[in-house]
Amino acid sequence: MDNITVGIRFFGAFRTFGKDVVLSLPLRSNILAVKQALIAKIGKDQELLVNDSVLANSVHILPEAYVLEENCCLSILPPVCGG
Repeated sequence: MDNITVGIRFFGAFRTFGKDVVLSLPLRSNILAVKQALIAKIGKDQELLVNDSVLANSVHILPEAYVLEENCCLSILPPVCGG
């Protein structure tokens, strides 16, 4: 099976893990699979944060069913609060 390389840029609470991470996933993985691979990479204790966050390309926030067809770079955006 073919694999793709997915770069994930970290922002906010994820910056404690560095600036980014690179994952290798099967071709046609969806965003939910990316989140699961990221949890496996940075730790199960980060599952809630990852699941509450969204992944985006340079244009759109991607739904969990979105299928990746090629190597790409995404950003993970944690939930924010403020006033």
